[in-house]
Amino acid sequence: MKQSFEHAVAILVERYPEYTEEAYEFMRTALDSAVERFCKNDKQPHLSARELYMGACAYALEEYGPLAADVLSFWGLNTSGDFGNVVYNLIEVGI
Repeated sequence: MKQSFEHAVAILVERYPEYTEEAYEFMRTALDSAVERFCKNDKQPHLSARELYMGACAYALEEYGPLAADVLSFWGLNTSGDFGNVVYNLIEVGI
């Protein structure tokens, strides 16, 4: 049985307390935004790490404006490596 996103995030927050629930929720939505931005005509979308990062940054600016860096930092997302870690953590639990 596949676990829900919320259950997976609860596991990850316990396992990796440096990232908040909001960090995982943000990356989930930012990933969707990046796919729309960069993979418009692909039937099986695939993003490079750079496209994911650039798309997530653009999404953060759209959502949070000049406070984007502060909001992301509050959630534990301080570097491009943090973005990648959150994605790999989600993959680790089957999301």
